This record gives sequence, C-alpha cells and structure tokens, in this order.
Amino acid sequence: MFRGSRDGGAGACGWGTGRRDRPRLLFPGAMIRVSPLAVLLSALLLAWGNKKARAGAAAGRERPPGPSLPPLPPRPGVSVFFPAYNDAGTIGGQVRKALEALESLTPDIEVIVVDDGSTDDTAAVVEEMASRDPRVRLVQHPGNRGYGGALRSGFAAARKQLIFYTDGDGQYDVSELPLLFARRDEADIVNGYKIKRHDPFYRIWLGALYNAAARFLFRIRLVDIDCDFRLMRKEAIDSIELESWGGTICLEMVKKLQDRGFTFVEVPVHHYARHTGRSRFFRPRHLYEMGREFLRMWWRMMLKPRLPFRG
Repeated sequence: MFRGSRDGGAGACGWGTGRRDRPRLLFPGAMIRVSPLAVLLSALLLAWGNKKARAGAAAGRERPPGPSLPPLPPRPGVSVFFPAYNDAGTIGGQVRKALEALESLTPDIEVIVVDDGSTDDTAAVVEEMASRDPRVRLVQHPGNRGYGGALRSGFAAARKQLIFYTDGDGQYDVSELPLLFARRDEADIVNGYKIKRHDPFYRIWLGALYNAAARFLFRIRLVDIDCDFRLMRKEAIDSIELESWGGTICLEMVKKLQDRGFTFVEVPVHHYARHTGRSRFFRPRHLYEMGREFLRMWWRMMLKPRLPFRG
C-alpha cells in the first residue's frame, strides 16, 4: 500500500518515428520527430496517470500501510550512498550534508560514494574526505557501468539496517533526509516525490510520460517512480535481484519490491536545477536505449509470465 502523491518522475524514455512532414520536438543535440497521434496518446496517458495518482493519494491517507518487516530499533544504523559520475563540483557538499543530517539521527552511520568511472576529480575529492573521516568510503568502478551498475554497487556495499541513496549531482537536498527517517516505522520503503521539478520543459514532459506509462504498463502504485531520494530497509533490497544496468533500474526495483509485498510511503521533497555537469539520461542515444530496455522489461516481467505457452 502507498501513501502520498504528487506529479513527478525523473526517468524518461522516447521514440522518434515518422515522416519528414510531421511536427518535431527540439531536444539538445538532435531533432526527434513526433507524430500528432503520439502527442495525443501521450496526453491521454498523462491524464490517466494523474487521475490514478490522485486516487492513490486519497487511498493512502485513509489506509496507512505499515511495515511488513519486524520493527526497527529506536536508532537504527543508516548507510547513505551516492552514485556519482563527474560530480567533483558537488559530491563534497553532498557528503558533508549527509554526515550532518545523520549525526542528529543515529550514531551508527556510513557514507559511501560510488564513482562510476568519472573522468574528473570525483574520486580524488572523496578519497581526501575518507582520509579524514573513517565513516566515508569510496567504491570506484574502473569504467562506466551505467546508473543501474552504480546503484547495484551501492546496495552491495551498504552494511547498515537502513539504506538511503540519492544522486551526487546536488539536485536533491540531503538535509531533507530526516523527513524520510521520521517515517521509517510507517513502511518498508520511504520514497520521496518531487514537490516541483526544476528541469527544462522537455525533461519534465518526458519524465511525466515515463511515470504514467510505467504505472499503466507495470501496475505500479508509487507515484514518482524515479525520484532518487529513498530510504529503505536493507532486508527488503537484499531480497530481490536487480538486473538492469541503466536508468530503468528504478522501475525494476520498485516493481520487484511491490510484487514481494513490501510497503511504501511517499514524502514530498524539493528538487533543484542542475548547476554543474550534464545529465546523461536525456541524450538521444540514451533515450533510445532506455526505451528498448523499458519494453524488454515489460515483456519479461509483465507479458511473458502470462503467456500459456511460455514453457
């Protein structure tokens, strides 16, 4: 069961098809043609998704979910990790904010940075901080494994009873972690949702479309599937096997946790504009790959198990 809702979503997937005379939407670095029928279908899907989100919010307020796992101790240990790629300009501030937020919550803490093959000084910044504070650790990939690979490494490295993660680029305020921690006894996973998304219009539109499509095709009850601001029980994440290497890992994770009966509660959090670096998620090649993975996952998790001849 779920609680709380707002429009949002961080992931995006896109397909560009059509004739030359069809209207286009401009994306940085590429022109992607979008047919009028696709725009109409997108609008209908978004309207459906928003309606379902409002209905889910009302139901969640009436029926608080409650955790499915045994109660936590009063001050459980917390692992925080940041997937990072070329985030040298922001990762130091993220780690410091995490330490400050955690010190007021519990004495049993660790902060991990998963450097996913950065070509800047991300690793050097974290190594310097780790040399001064044993609670800080660096997990370094020799090459770029993708967002899913970074999350999988972070979950594997985390050792405490609760695991919190958010991105290293500073678009979420780690100081809001106590808002999630305060709700830890209400559900197995405390998931943020964006109060207002601060991104270019095309990213907001694609994110909303992705969330609506995921809710419809995967029967997801969570509103903001790709809000990467989560606090979860280690037992929950250890009970599932994640396979994705790219951005669809959030959808895979939420779907598998939901199907295993773990409960969610959603908390509003702030989202900020990106001031350094450039997101990899909205480049045309990445959108194409993410769209393919989205469809493969839908076939594997939703359609194939229902076929009578699956073997």
